[in-house]
Amino acid sequence: MIWVVLLIVLGFVSRSGKPPGLSDGKLASCPKSPNCVCTEYESDKKAFVRPLQLSIDGHEVIDDAQSVTLEMGGKIVSRNQWYLAATFSSRLFGLVDDFEIRWVPESGLLHIRSASRTGHSDLGINGKRVQDFKNRYNALLKTKLPN
Repeated sequence: MIWVVLLIVLGFVSRSGKPPGLSDGKLASCPKSPNCVCTEYESDKKAFVRPLQLSIDGHEVIDDAQSVTLEMGGKIVSRNQWYLAATFSSRLFGLVDDFEIRWVPESGLLHIRSASRTGHSDLGINGKRVQDFKNRYNALLKTKLPN
């Protein structure tokens, strides 16, 4: 019973935050807790996942990222030509996770960060979300290729 109450409280607390945004032009690094993954910092072995390497003209990258994020159930919080911030909420307790994307046209890299706002562990949800996003994004790109 105490776990249920704790999860309800954490859900309430998580709704009051906001995505961390960019710091020195990069996505925020992950905390030490195992509830975050990020493509920006390869030296963070526990949280690092590979970014998407794109070989396309970047004018539609963030538009496509927004479409995929919405398809996955995310809610867009902020965006510009190179950055997208969204949130995902768990169905049962309303726990909020931040999901951010940074497009670097010079390198063709699409950086992604997904992190829980509260709690210690996410049971791998953020890593699965990033992989799901990558799979869907790549599938969307394939539909745009000329036959």
